[in-house]
Amino acid sequence: MRLALALLGAACALRGATVPSYAQPGFLPSPTATTGQSAALAVSEAARSLDAQLSLLDGGPLSLALEQAARRGRHLRLLLDPREADTRAEGAALAALSPSVEVRWSSSAGEPLRWISADGALALAWDAEAGLRDIHQPALREACGQSSFDKSWSKASPGLPLGLRLADQLHALPDPRVADPHYIRRRQGSEDGEDHADAARTQPAGP
Repeated sequence: MRLALALLGAACALRGATVPSYAQPGFLPSPTATTGQSAALAVSEAARSLDAQLSLLDGGPLSLALEQAARRGRHLRLLLDPREADTRAEGAALAALSPSVEVRWSSSAGEPLRWISADGALALAWDAEAGLRDIHQPALREACGQSSFDKSWSKASPGLPLGLRLADQLHALPDPRVADPHYIRRRQGSEDGEDHADAARTQPAGP
């Protein structure tokens, strides 16, 4: 793997391109950067394709970087955990943004490891407890390798479970406690009109 990274760096140098940070020997994300910022950097460095196994999207730097990658035409395969409503909404929005974005759902996505692969090379790995991991560890590279992702991808569902789809549809309905839905306003308006008409009919005629 180190030889492959060295060859990648040499190829970039010959083309006059910037060597991706994850292809540089001994690369580790900045210890002062948040996990989201480090993940966003890994996403931004994908030149062609990106595979990511994530537990959630929360509208932070990672979500923004994925949106920008989709708009640049990168081929994205995102394996997401469907249990969070925000993640479901963002995953659906990304899939609708570009035909180059594929999203599948698995309740085991991102447990225990969450990771990003850019252009076929592992770019970042982390977990909730240990934080960022050294991606040059052989055991980690095997656990987060392309074959591992492809296996998880083949088992994941391209659609949300029915119960979660129904929950999202109900959540999207207008809340009458905040403002009366339009169909209630129309009905109330017609009833008010009927009341005025009844009052006009029962009012005594003038002299």
